[in-house]
Amino acid sequence: MSNNLAKPFFQDPPDDLDESWRHGAILGGILNADRQTQGWMIADAYRLAGDALVESVLIRRDHEAYELIWPILFLYRHALELYLKLVVQPKNLDHRLAPLFREFEMIAQQQYSQQIPQIILDRARELAEMDPDSFAFRYATTKHGDDSIRGGEYWVELPRLRQFMDVLAPAFHKIGSATNLKRPSHKVRAPKTGKKLKK
Repeated sequence: MSNNLAKPFFQDPPDDLDESWRHGAILGGILNADRQTQGWMIADAYRLAGDALVESVLIRRDHEAYELIWPILFLYRHALELYLKLVVQPKNLDHRLAPLFREFEMIAQQQYSQQIPQIILDRARELAEMDPDSFAFRYATTKHGDDSIRGGEYWVELPRLRQFMDVLAPAFHKIGSATNLKRPSHKVRAPKTGKKLKK
């Protein structure tokens, strides 16, 4: 067994740590000082992880879609939940998407005089109905022992799922900057140019 496993996963940062160290990342510490910025970084991280898995299926072809559909759906759904919570800032911190999206829709209308496109609302409601409380994409059964995916079989197209997040993530960041919600200084990463997602 490797000596690397004798070391703990969570260690004090090494003294000689610099930008060339790409095999790990810092958690906590200074990030904890600004929880709002950290919240945006976490939401972006879940979205980027979903993007990476989609690319591993459609571009690099390292995996088949059926092997990664569960974590892709969960990562995008969780990113969506985190973005909504950052903008809405609800008192009740459960995992239900529907009330968050209703509140987000009201904020867009009342504070920005913006109407969220119906197709975006339809897709958000679809996600909220398929996984109302963040259980369906993580477990085979609900807390009550029912099938986590209800209602039969469904075909899920990864490029459309990613397109949904590519539309929403920058919109959340734009609202975050307009309302002075602290966001990370980096821009939301757009899909890589020159690489089309294969159907």
